[in-house]
Amino acid sequence: MNMLLKHQKYRTKRSLRNYILDYMLDFANVKYLVALMKVSRRLFNLISKKDSYIKFKQGLIDLRRNNISIRPIYNKIDLIDLDLEDITILNLSEALKVISTVFHLSLFNCNLGHRIKFISEALYINFNIRILNLGDNKIGSDPTYFKYLTDAFKISTSLKCLYLYKNSIGCNSENIILLSEALKINSSIVEIDLTYNQIGSETEDMKLISEVIEVNTSIRELSLSDNLIGCRPSDVKYLTSALIANTTLRKLDIRSNRIGSYSRDSRMLLNAFEINKTLKRVDLRWNRSILKHVIPDDLRIYVK
Repeated sequence: MNMLLKHQKYRTKRSLRNYILDYMLDFANVKYLVALMKVSRRLFNLISKKDSYIKFKQGLIDLRRNNISIRPIYNKIDLIDLDLEDITILNLSEALKVISTVFHLSLFNCNLGHRIKFISEALYINFNIRILNLGDNKIGSDPTYFKYLTDAFKISTSLKCLYLYKNSIGCNSENIILLSEALKINSSIVEIDLTYNQIGSETEDMKLISEVIEVNTSIRELSLSDNLIGCRPSDVKYLTSALIANTTLRKLDIRSNRIGSYSRDSRMLLNAFEINKTLKRVDLRWNRSILKHVIPDDLRIYVK
């Protein structure tokens, strides 16, 4: 930072502003921009413009207006491990409503919680986002706010990859109902990660998830690892019935569950693998039993 300010080229206010606008408008460099903000308290004034501007708030660049005319490269927003304030998330939501170039939105461990409502409102309008990572945000803590997100999934036609790992979705059965209903309707998502969500803690969880596998024809990769699948005799039964009916799923990750708690689990799964001709990879590692039977030649199963 000191080297930057000592450099003759960036000593004036105008040149510093131009430097930021030309080179630093990359959301991956948020922390660096925060450091730059601390150097000059008047940074907001330095970078203001007539038709479009950016401001810095809690380490977040807030594009309040569509400034594609300045630099049309805003295709990825990647914020990690930031405890964002309400106003910051609201500003980001407003920005996403007008910026049409962002296709990758990642808000990993940003303590969204009930503020997921703001991001969901942007998803109702922005149909350009294809990759959405909301991992580790506790968005399943309240079904009332989780519904805003699932409603957005119902109308989305652009979303391809959805990462919802570690969000306590399975802590409330209503969350699973909401997610199941949304995924039955959505026809654009091809990859979804539901790792570490305590799915299987409620009686109907796997019934609802299995209904998605059976009905949805767009999902190619599904991760249900590090959940509680297999705690009940019906869990694997629902799963195998869905796999027999499904003709589009290519990759299934069910590592670190409770599969094998009942003696018939392995037999039912292998029967499904024999019938399903489209599934190419299954990860069954770190469950309660090892599949010791004959595995189809064209299916890669990882067990331990």
